[in-house]
Amino acid sequence: MLKGLDEDERLRELRERFRSATPPRFQRRRRVGVAAVLAAVTLIALALWLAPMVGGLLAP
Repeated sequence: MLKGLDEDERLRELRERFRSATPPRFQRRRRVGVAAVLAAVTLIALALWLAPMVGGLLAP
């Protein structure tokens, strides 16, 4: 079935097969997981950046 297709069409066909084999809830969960990891990294970086300023305000 994939023999007569050129490289782009073959990749497109394989991608479509994989997408149709993966339930939509798993695709959505992966996107939510990526967003959660990015949010966590951003919050940690912000906390580390603000820690010296807050520490300087609290020091006598």
